Formats: sequence, C-alpha cells, structure tokens
Amino acid sequence: MEQEALNQNNKSNALFDSDFIETIRTLVSDIVKYDDTKKAFDFLVLLKGAIKINRKKIEENQKLNDFYKKVIVTLKFIALPLLDDDDVPDLIKYNFTKQFLINDYDLLSKFTDKLRNILLLKDRDDFKKIVSAAILENSEKITDGDTFTTIKNWLKNYISQVGLNQADVVKKTQYFVDLKKHNNITTTDEKKLTNLFNFYNILKSSSQTPEGFEGSIPVISNGKLFILKQGVMQDVPDISKEYNKLNRLLNNNQTISLNDNNLDELKKMVTSYPIGSFERKAIEEEIDRITRNS
Repeated sequence: MEQEALNQNNKSNALFDSDFIETIRTLVSDIVKYDDTKKAFDFLVLLKGAIKINRKKIEENQKLNDFYKKVIVTLKFIALPLLDDDDVPDLIKYNFTKQFLINDYDLLSKFTDKLRNILLLKDRDDFKKIVSAAILENSEKITDGDTFTTIKNWLKNYISQVGLNQADVVKKTQYFVDLKKHNNITTTDEKKLTNLFNFYNILKSSSQTPEGFEGSIPVISNGKLFILKQGVMQDVPDISKEYNKLNRLLNNNQTISLNDNNLDELKKMVTSYPIGSFERKAIEEEIDRITRNS
C-alpha cells in the first residue's frame, strides 16, 4: 500500500495524508519489532526518494518535518549493515543518541554486520578510522548534569584515562567502575556511556588482529572445541548445532590448533573455501599478515 502511494505522482500528496502517515508509523513499528534489516533498507530508499521530491513543502511544516527525520534515522539504524559506507559516518556523527529511542537496539551487532560486508580487512580498518573520526566530533548530549555531557567530551575523558589505542583491559574496567562516582549519572546514563565506549573500542581494534576480527574461528585446545571471537575463547557445548558444525571441521582438519603452527593450519584451511569467497579472502589476508610480520 505505502509503495503504491509513494509511487504515484506528486499530486497525490501521500506524504501529507494523515491515514498514510499512520500507515508509516505501523510499518516502521513492525520493522523495528522484527528487526527487519532488508525491509528497513528498501523502505528507506523509497521514502527518501519521495521526501526529496516534496522536501520544500515538508520543511514548511515543522511537526511533519520532525516526524520524517525521525523515521529516516530509525530506518537507517535498522538498515545499518546495508547502508552505503558514506552514510554511516554521518549517522554516527549526528544521530548516535537516537539509537536509544529504539527498543532493544544493538548497535554493536549491526555495526559488526556492516563490517562483515566489507571483504578486505584493510578496508574495514580504513572504514573504522572514518567512523572513529566522526564520533569524536559528535556534539550530541548523552548525559545531563555532569561535567562532560556531550559525546565528544566524554570520549576525550575516556581516551585521557585509558589511552588512545586499544585500551588496557584493567584500565577500561576501572573506568567503567569509576563512572558511578560522577555526580548525577543515572543507571540509564551508565548504559548509554557503556554503549558509547564499547562502540569506540570496536573502532580502535584492527580487523587484522584476533581481538578485532569480526568473524569466528574454530579452535581446538586440549582436545576440546572453542570459538575464537574477537580475541575471546568461547566454549562450545556438545549439544549445540555449532558444536556439530565445528566437529565436522575438526575431522576435516579445518580448525586452528593452539599447539601447532597457525600459519600451516591457515594454509590448509584456505584451500577448502572457493576462490573469491569472503572466508578465503579473510584467511588469505591473515596468511599474508603473518608472513609479512614473521
């Protein structure tokens, strides 16, 4: 229904019709409820096109203009993995706090999915640098009644305490503990700041390191299967589907053993994936990195 209305000529004034606006509210609510990335992206493209045609008239109505701005930002957050690379930095720079208006929204997961869509690990790192620069310029208020208040000021303080690059785990932990000492910092504020700092830590972690790599690597240690995910070893219960999958990899010698030479294991693994596949490219890049650093 909404697509048919938006595809009609400009005289239809669909964007200004109260019934159609309610249809948009319902549609966006469902997209958020089911976290439908693809539908969010498709409707975002459609809606942006219609708004562009009617922009001047929409901007004359402040209430309507605010409504469509909110809808567009919401759709962008849900569709984040599919957004063009140029769209993400602006979203983070000007609307980072708008994610907190979306129930159960997981920015870290969405951003990681976006990174996985970038095949070359070096390109992922370049993208992280661009987004990092964007968030360091974000002037949105993230807390009230405290010295720092804005995102960029909180990040300046965070960096001054834990360091500019990948922060020491002890320093990061201590910083989160010390958050409670700030005046007027509520539990909600703590959650928002934790989200901010965890996101920033992802940006500062190279995808070419075990801590920053966005994929999962099957690992065998002392005869047991684990998943190495962003530098953390996660146990795999015997009853899980993932265990059965990794067990097949183990039987085919496609896991990395902590007791063997990782480079040799990677060379074995790479041949099991099709040429041009993401998995093969990621492993080839890791082989190249190890070779260059050895």
